[in-house]
Amino acid sequence: MKKRLAQFFLNLSKPTTSNVFRLVVLGFLAQVFLSWKLWDTSNRTFPQVPILFFETGFPNFGVFPALVLVGLLAAVFVFPLKKRLVFTLVFWLGGMIFLDLTRLQVWVWFYFLVILIVLNDFFSKKLPNPNPTKLSFRRNLPKIETKSSIQTGADSYGMTTLGNLENHIFFDLRWLLAAVYFWGGFNKLNPYFFEDIFPWLCEASERLHFFSDKKWAAVSVAVFEMMLAPGLLFQKTRRVFGWLAVAFHLANVLMLSPLGLNWNEVVIPWNLAMAVLVFWVSGKNDSHFLHTEPSKFTKVLNFRKPDLTILAFAWLAPLLNVFGGWPENLSWKMYAGTHPECTFIFDKSLKINAPQLVLEKTIEGKENNLTLDDWAIGELGTPPFSTEFALKKAGKTLCKRYGNSEKTGFWILTTTPWKKGAEKVEQFDCKFGQ
Repeated sequence: MKKRLAQFFLNLSKPTTSNVFRLVVLGFLAQVFLSWKLWDTSNRTFPQVPILFFETGFPNFGVFPALVLVGLLAAVFVFPLKKRLVFTLVFWLGGMIFLDLTRLQVWVWFYFLVILIVLNDFFSKKLPNPNPTKLSFRRNLPKIETKSSIQTGADSYGMTTLGNLENHIFFDLRWLLAAVYFWGGFNKLNPYFFEDIFPWLCEASERLHFFSDKKWAAVSVAVFEMMLAPGLLFQKTRRVFGWLAVAFHLANVLMLSPLGLNWNEVVIPWNLAMAVLVFWVSGKNDSHFLHTEPSKFTKVLNFRKPDLTILAFAWLAPLLNVFGGWPENLSWKMYAGTHPECTFIFDKSLKINAPQLVLEKTIEGKENNLTLDDWAIGELGTPPFSTEFALKKAGKTLCKRYGNSEKTGFWILTTTPWKKGAEKVEQFDCKFGQ
């Protein structure tokens, strides 16, 4: 029994498709528990933000959806790559997000894309099936016996083998990670990060205080994060940049932990999961994973293009955010300091139903002003879904909850990322409308 357990935990450390699912599930589970009220609405005061309807009389499903989500995640951890189970998880998670956009956090989006990569690669590749009348997500995949068959990645019929398939999955995962690093760094190249966010991050340690007012240090951090992307994509630099990325995530964990800022702990498991994932993908050699002849260009640069799914959602969609055409949460915009903000303004005579910890964070000197960022982080453990659409919907829900007083309303602040001082404020009065 002990040997079996030891072998099981040893197998968990190996970079396989099953373990990718287990890693995603483990990180997701940890973050669900760290942000429990985001998923359990039984005693929640922060307004839910449904995508389409339920403008009035929004149904409260309580703890049931959260318990089902935890059960599905646990089942996928035990039985990874079970087709029906994975699709049930995706369907259930999609339904929960449909009922509340606040749940579509950047880490949820990342985990969803990882699952999508595996599903897409498994179903889009031509695999030998010894029993064509019985389809299976995993059972009918061929077993690779020899080292040469894994290296070539194709059998005698020119069909994709399991070894080739896993290489392709890790290849796409590498492009996903590269997109997170590139856009994460690019979005920090703005004066809000240089002058506001970076000095605050430097408060995590006294040793960092020296750099807090140094613009070159802030720029260096953003550029370093961007450079992790090409470093991972090129095989000759992949191993070195893989270790740099692991160090980057561990530094983030220390900075956000109680040893540092003690803030936004919910993303700590995500950073740890990404550290493991980047360690796995940086050790994969994909120079032989396709049986098609590479072009001269790819021979020189030693990388190939990823699947359209990754290009569209991870790389091209964030470009639309530059022009306001894609949500902040889905554009790898972490700690950039440029997301829209909503502040709820209420009559001092009103008793706001929110945790005391949240009410203590009213804007200094304006005890009747409460930002939804502080409310969401204080109660849910996560920021709100930062789009004007979602923030307006949350504000209108609060208006209906606390009546039509002339002194009650909200305003939404939007920024121009590369032009500090050009902020715009849109005000909404609960009684008379916008």
